[in-house]
Amino acid sequence: MADKVYHIRASGVWDYAVYLGGDWVGDLKKIEPGKSYWVRSATGGRLVFNLSPKNQGPSAPSYELGEGWNMIGYVSDTASMPVDTYLASLLGKWITLYRNYGAAGWEVATPGGFGFKDVELGQGYLIYLLSEGTLTPPLTPSVPRAAASSTGGEAG
Repeated sequence: MADKVYHIRASGVWDYAVYLGGDWVGDLKKIEPGKSYWVRSATGGRLVFNLSPKNQGPSAPSYELGEGWNMIGYVSDTASMPVDTYLASLLGKWITLYRNYGAAGWEVATPGGFGFKDVELGQGYLIYLLSEGTLTPPLTPSVPRAAASSTGGEAG
């Protein structure tokens, strides 16, 4: 069971919630898509989130990020995406992206493809921005059903 959850806002202020006496207390009131959280558990184990379905609207969500360190998540219809593609709206503003792989430790990516190559569902990230910016993840339109079926021949 998780006993503490932390998130850093674009302003640099930390929000947290602590599990005490059967209730969550603190200023962190909800878990939101596209954001990243540190979860502490004294006992370990599996953490399961029951989330609402994604917004199927025509526009991509956007996230305001502050200068310095920010915590972000990966929001997409695909399991992964190249780092530079996902962060294209922050071109020239971000310089370092970190992810934690537990016992494997921290991995780093920088603009231009150095380090890990893809952002992935279920991962949280720490990103450093030189100046404030807006992360607008690219839309990933679903493949039309006709194009998804295979006839065994070549498409022309």
